[in-house]
Amino acid sequence: MKACIAFLCVLLSMIASAQVELQQDSVLTFEEFMLQVRSHHPIARQADLIRDGGAATVRSSRGGFDPKLKGNLDQKYFDDQEYYDLGKAGISIPTWFGIELEGGYERNQGYFLNPENNVPNAGLWFAGLSIPLGQGLFIDERRADLRRAQAFQRQSNAERDLALNTLGLEAGEAYWQWFQAYHKLDVIREAVQIAEVRYNAVKRSAFLGDMASIDTLEASIQLQNRQLMLNEAELEFRNQTRALSFYFWLNGQIPLELSPAIRAQSMETMDVSEIGDLPPLDTILNRHPEIRSTRAKIEQLEVDRRLASEMLKPEINLRYKPLTEAVSGDIWSEYSVENYSWGVQFNFPLFLRKERGKLQLTKLKLQDGQYQLLNKRQSIGIKVQQAINTVEATQGQILLGSAAANNYRGLVEGEQQLFRNGESSLFLVNSRERSYINARVKVIELVAKNKSSDLKLQFAMGVLK
Repeated sequence: MKACIAFLCVLLSMIASAQVELQQDSVLTFEEFMLQVRSHHPIARQADLIRDGGAATVRSSRGGFDPKLKGNLDQKYFDDQEYYDLGKAGISIPTWFGIELEGGYERNQGYFLNPENNVPNAGLWFAGLSIPLGQGLFIDERRADLRRAQAFQRQSNAERDLALNTLGLEAGEAYWQWFQAYHKLDVIREAVQIAEVRYNAVKRSAFLGDMASIDTLEASIQLQNRQLMLNEAELEFRNQTRALSFYFWLNGQIPLELSPAIRAQSMETMDVSEIGDLPPLDTILNRHPEIRSTRAKIEQLEVDRRLASEMLKPEINLRYKPLTEAVSGDIWSEYSVENYSWGVQFNFPLFLRKERGKLQLTKLKLQDGQYQLLNKRQSIGIKVQQAINTVEATQGQILLGSAAANNYRGLVEGEQQLFRNGESSLFLVNSRERSYINARVKVIELVAKNKSSDLKLQFAMGVLK
């Protein structure tokens, strides 16, 4: 029970410290948000696990080349007699070139010992090697496993970058939608305040007889319309805030809520995203995680193809073991080139149907992978160009939209002055303000679209990580 209470206290303190951290600066910039996502989101932690899994696979495959200690003891006793006592121990060392080295000690004794197991009383030392002369000379299953694992590690690194790239796009788009909803709500709140002030002023003037009663109805309708717009904007902002909160986590385990005190960046501090000096398209494609992942898969299939081709060869294994009697402390003093054992193993299927079928299937998979690579290169190239076009288009649209908003503001100010002088109507003032509000909202949408397009460009290039 005490342990549970202590755990809850630690958990609550972590959540409280995280909330304090989010509230220290009331302005949430895009860079700070993306850093938070990359450092704490569970998907980001999962992406690192993908990379670690690739490294573990390579480590496991390297184990196929680990030296092995071997031993065997076989005894038989019957009617108080030792039929045989067979003992053998040694070490085998596989090498990258397919040659396997072996060495050890053998000692056998007993009344009914098989003649082929007869050795000197002191035992017998042996050393030797096994050489594949046909199948397995250039590649075997052990070397293929390691090469596949190395390619899989490169694929894992690419898959990690791809997961982070996708997370960056989804989180970034959520931020700019929240940014747009925040500033849109700010504009409409200001419009509602203006409408409330005007309604009260018109109502007072109508009561004093300075304005017609119909103007009160006009001001009331305008206020109601803007209040309706405010309700819609508040709903959109709450939903976008909830969507953005999904990307706030503490250490990939504790979800956090976005504090109401958090504000978006000011429109005045926003710089329009522009297309800088981009690397050549071939460089972009070669670095893209999706292309790297596909190439790594093709490398694994190429290893399978080489191994399948190797299986078409006959299996010819040559074994040779020098032998020396285990007497005295110097085993080399008893060594003779005439003491050895050797053997050769041969195996070859007559029709090779299994081997030829597997090779054909591997070639088909390899060809399919090549087609996938070509398709992905073309698709990514198109998406990069589309994103570039959108960023460039929104640059000009923002300039035009900002100029239009300034012009609408001038019309509003002029119409308000005419209204105060009695030379205009409330309907025209409301119409001018409505156009000005729409122009400001349009600029906000264009800025968010520009930033989102720049985000999509980075995603298309595969550099959001």
